Amino acid sequence: MSIIDALVSGWLKAYGPWLFAAALAALRLIGFFVFAPALAGAVPWRFRVGLALLLGGLAASGPAPATAPSIAGWSAAIAEFAMGAATGIGVGLFIAGMRFAGEQLDRQLGLEEAAEPDPFSGGEAQPFGPATRLLGGLAVLTLLFGASATGRMPIVEGLLQTFSRIPPGGARLEDLAGGWLTSALAQSCELSLRVALPLLSALAIVHWAQALAARAAPLAPGSVIAHAVRPLLGLCVLAATFGGVDELAADRLSRWWTAFPRPF
Repeated sequence: MSIIDALVSGWLKAYGPWLFAAALAALRLIGFFVFAPALAGAVPWRFRVGLALLLGGLAASGPAPATAPSIAGWSAAIAEFAMGAATGIGVGLFIAGMRFAGEQLDRQLGLEEAAEPDPFSGGEAQPFGPATRLLGGLAVLTLLFGASATGRMPIVEGLLQTFSRIPPGGARLEDLAGGWLTSALAQSCELSLRVALPLLSALAIVHWAQALAARAAPLAPGSVIAHAVRPLLGLCVLAATFGGVDELAADRLSRWWTAFPRPF
């Protein structure tokens, strides 16, 4: 064996597990960056991949991967990507709930024709009014700068929890398919519905009351006042609902990783 072969062999033995762990961690982050709507369209793919590789190398400084870089490593790679994708989809469902509530407010206020480039779709011009853009931005700001017990951004805190609870290579396809992905996506849907349903319920109740009043007394002034009360009521309900969304999101995220079966 030559000196170069000996050096390469020694280097692989020393740094091979770390490189494999960094690759698995990067796959989890790539899955998140691909499916997270705030990053999928606005940030070029080169920056997303580079950021995933950089953060993957930092995240791999912990324990060694549980799966050796062999044939079993392919299933570990798929599981890591699926875990990151589920986290990104969960973030997307939360933002989708906020944007849907904003669309309903724009429709009530007659602002749905104010089309401007959507910052969450990579610059595509879509007919999103001011309320939709405002609530979508609030959702992103909540995920980025919301309250956290450690002072970190909620998204960063969630990603760090995934690596502390499940190290790179610790995920298993059978565990993900056994109900964790379904539970994570279901709780994301619940979170988005908790945001949008109170607003839709309040608007529907006022709309039904307006329809009944208009049928009983078409010339009554109450039916005219209801046109102004309905969007204002929606804003008040949404403001009251949004106050607890940050805590609910942190609680749901903590439950996801607590319920995940430990590989050790």
